[in-house]
Amino acid sequence: MMQETDTTHLVNTNQNIAKASKINNLATVMQGTAFSRITGYKIRTGTD
Repeated sequence: MMQETDTTHLVNTNQNIAKASKINNLATVMQGTAFSRITGYKIRTGTD
């Protein structure tokens, strides 16, 4: 029983980390877009 709870908690934690990193990546891409718009410099990112 205890192990089940721990595993569920771990999964939830991993999902939260994944969500946070997605938001972080999005923010980075947005910053990159704004930066390239201001400077005319194209930043190479993993996503096109």
